[in-house]
Order: sequence, then structure tokens, then C-alpha cells
Amino acid sequence: SYINHQEIITALTSTDGNQLARQLTKLFAMADEDPFAQLRSATCSQELSSIATNWPRTVAGYDELVITDSESSLSYRMVFESNNQVMLNAYQKMRGYIPAYVQDIDNSVFSFGLGIDVNQMVPSLQAIWDEMLTPQYQCAPLQEMQVQMSQQSPAMLGMMTGMANGVKGVGLSVIDYKISEDVDAPEIESLDAVVTLSADNPAMLFNMVKPFAPELADIQLPTDGSAVVLNDVLPMPPEMNITAKMAVKGNHLVLFFGDKGEAVADKLTSEAVANNGLLAMSVDYMKMFAPLLTFIELTGEPVPEEFKSMKDYDMRVKVALDVDDKGIIIDSSVNSRATK
Repeated sequence: SYINHQEIITALTSTDGNQLARQLTKLFAMADEDPFAQLRSATCSQELSSIATNWPRTVAGYDELVITDSESSLSYRMVFESNNQVMLNAYQKMRGYIPAYVQDIDNSVFSFGLGIDVNQMVPSLQAIWDEMLTPQYQCAPLQEMQVQMSQQSPAMLGMMTGMANGVKGVGLSVIDYKISEDVDAPEIESLDAVVTLSADNPAMLFNMVKPFAPELADIQLPTDGSAVVLNDVLPMPPEMNITAKMAVKGNHLVLFFGDKGEAVADKLTSEAVANNGLLAMSVDYMKMFAPLLTFIELTGEPVPEEFKSMKDYDMRVKVALDVDDKGIIIDSSVNSRATK
């Protein structure tokens, strides 16, 4: 499937340039009001058409569609095509690192990863900013947009990102959790989770942050990858039986909970940092909602209607955002298993 941006612009900036334009013209005549009258000038038509030439289409389609008696899997990709190599190059330079565990939809409750090469972020955003401000638009709505953009500057971010030098990305994953069956005092009984900061020198970044967080002042992270317990810094109620640990694993500063979190942290030791994406997230609906529904049932409270359908919803979803020399890409994957 596809959406033709150029034809849409023709429809909005003309009265009879294509069938949609003619239909809109008749519709607006019936309503005695044309909301796009400002765009129906030769100047706006030319300038908006120029933008649409750089971003001609949104195209989408299946990469995989497999349906069996036991499960179904679907991979779907959408690409915002672009001919603007200046902007595409800038976006590609910003790509950072997304850990492998974020992309594992079978062994976690929820995962999220943001890949940003902080060293490239400000110059890339500045290149995008300059590209959008370079044409001297005469079309009023485009002029207004440029005026608003000119009042801001990505260079201001340089002051904020200076301390994050070398950062390539962050990630987190709730691998598993359990809520206690004590209906009078419900608590998280167990938690397996991991949070990571990937960088050229994560230990140096941790030491830079310590002066701003006095509770971290006495923590010395071993260089051999072994972990230190943070329960004194992140106090956990003893009844929760949760231990927070931190370690430097290769190029990753890792905060983790539970044996499963530790297993993921150990794998990161040999996981090289590479610029492999911009954003990714995944969720397992059954693992997320089953403990909550069980607890609600134990309390005797009625289960909300919006939750009932989730009880046997054995489905995993992953969405990723990336960019290449063709355009901006959104990848989606869905796996659904038959109810047992």
C-alpha cells in the first residue's frame, strides 16, 4: 500500500488538479467555506509541491505473514520515503545503540530502547534545522513555521548534552514480576529487570554524575564487571525480597534486579556497541496483565471491562523506528498464540 503525498498536496493547493481536488472544491462550495483557500496560490502550490517532491510517498507492506493452528506471526514495515539526503544523512548520524534484550519479545514483560549518539545529536539537529530554514518561503503558513523555528536553536542542547559525551543509548526491560497474594497489603514480591546506559566509557560517566548525587559518592564500581549492591542507596522494603545491583559490563552501565536481570547483564559484557537504530519497544500483553488480573480477582473486586479481554490475550508486539538512505522506517512485529 502507499500514500501519495504529491497528489495530496495537489488536492490541497488547487481546485481541479486531480480528482480529490475537484471533490474538495465541490464540498467546500456546498459548505460555503474553503479552509485551504490560503494554500491555493501559485506560490504556496509551488513551495508545498517542492516539499512533497522531497517526501513523495509513504509506502507499507508485509515482510512476514505466517498463520498456523497454534500461532500467527506478522511483520509489517512502513517507510516515509525521502529524497532529501541532507536530512536523511543527519538522521542516520544520530542513530545510536539498542541492546539485543530490548528486541527480544519472547522473554520480557516490557522493553524500551532509545538509540541516540549524543556526540552527533546536536550537529545533526542543527543540519536538519538549517535545511528547513534555508528556503526563503513566501507561502504564509510556511513563513510562519520558519519564524517559529528561527526563534529556537538546537545549539542550546549542547549545554545539556556535554556531560553525556560518548553516550550511545539507554534501555530498560521488565523481564518478570510477581505481586504478593496479600490482599490487605499488596506489594511487588519479586522483580527481574534491567536498565542500561551504553557509552564509550560508562564508568567515567558514572563518576561524573556522583558529585551531583551525594548518595552515590561512596560507590566504587569494580573494573572487572562484578556488581555492587545498591539497596542502601535505593532502599527496598525487606518483605519485597528485591536486591538492586549495579555493574559495568563492557560498554554498558547496568542496574539490574533478580537472577534473570543478572543473566541479561552478564550477556552485555560481550555485546559490542553499534549504531543500530533510533527507538524500539516491545510488550507481552499476557505477562503484563496476568499478575494484575490475578491480584484484582483475589481482592474480590470486579475486573474492569477493559482488562477482561486481556486475561487470555497471548500476544507479543514489537515496534522499531529507524532510518536509512530511502527514508524513515517503522517496523512492527506481532506474534499471537492460540489460547491454551
